Amino acid sequence: MWEFRKGLWLASLVVLLVTGAVSLLISRSFSNRVDRLTSFSRRVAEGDFRPIDADRSGDALEAFGGVPE
Repeated sequence: MWEFRKGLWLASLVVLLVTGAVSLLISRSFSNRVDRLTSFSRRVAEGDFRPIDADRSGDALEAFGGVPE
């Protein structure tokens, strides 16, 4: 029984670490995109209307992130 519990704890730890790493990568991706949009908004508020490079990820944030094609 102890070997089974040990294996279960180890598998749980591995799953926790992998999901934590994937969550970190996804949240950083969104955070970077939101930072770009914030910077763009500040530039527009200051009168600089140059577009930013479009982010071609295909999600809802793409509509706000750059020049439409």
